[in-house]
Amino acid sequence: MLDEDKTNKLRWKDDDDKNFWVPMYDKNKEGEIECHGYSRLQIDIMPADYAKDNPVGSARNDPNTNPQLMPPMGRLSFSLNPCKMLGQLMGPAARRKCYCYSCICFCCIAGVGLMAMMGPVIAGDVAASLL
Repeated sequence: MLDEDKTNKLRWKDDDDKNFWVPMYDKNKEGEIECHGYSRLQIDIMPADYAKDNPVGSARNDPNTNPQLMPPMGRLSFSLNPCKMLGQLMGPAARRKCYCYSCICFCCIAGVGLMAMMGPVIAGDVAASLL
């Protein structure tokens, strides 16, 4: 596809003779056209008799051939385990920070609770030893 100013807006990156990469263009906030990634396409043209003799399934249903479609990767799976859901929603660095802050808060709360429970006992022992 050629633009008005004769610049090539559609470039194909050929990997082999069956498929090719097509750039996906869109306008940014300033209104300039920029590439946002590539989509890999494969177009097969065949006679109707060949298509009837070699059926393929819809989407990933059987028979899943020509081309074989792999299951999607990186999808979320629902779990009642909050640690597993947190692991899916956050990246490793943010998850590590969240775990560290949670441990620090737990230790502080446990320390304050321990001091609240043991403070009177320690104060009573100190007072009894002074008398």
